[in-house]
Amino acid sequence: MGDGQHCPACGRDIGVWPVFTAGLPNRVRCPHCSARLGYHDIGWVVVVLLLVLAGVLVGAYYAVGLIPG
Repeated sequence: MGDGQHCPACGRDIGVWPVFTAGLPNRVRCPHCSARLGYHDIGWVVVVLLLVLAGVLVGAYYAVGLIPG
């Protein structure tokens, strides 16, 4: 099992940018060898991100309703 910082295929440091640009945790690829990186037990992370997004959308909806117009 890897340490989460190094690619299990080539052993090089993955860095932070590929994780941010992947969009979803299951689409992370190594920037050096292009191996797809699999993270186990990430379902809860996706659920939390969707709940945060829903909260932001609901907050924006009510904030727009407060604007006089």
